[in-house]
Amino acid sequence: MGCSSRATGTRPAAFLRTQDLFEAYFRVIMRGPYFLTQTFLPLIADNGAIVTTTSNSALPTGLTAGNSVYASVKGGLITMTRYLAKELAPCGSR
Repeated sequence: MGCSSRATGTRPAAFLRTQDLFEAYFRVIMRGPYFLTQTFLPLIADNGAIVTTTSNSALPTGLTAGNSVYASVKGGLITMTRYLAKELAPCGSR
């Protein structure tokens, strides 16, 4: 692989994450807010608002080794929020 240390056989933290952990982050951070928004659409129409929260780990200034999965999904949440705002604007939601 080229990233392993020959002396210790260790890999960078990003490669220690499991597929189950990735799926758990995605399920909670992305899927949850998306479908919660879908559920609440009738209540937020006509000047309603959606608020999502993220962390600085999704920003270039918040880069920390070992957070690649978490930060990637949080970055996806930022993008999803922007698109939802654009797509729901005609309904009066923001």
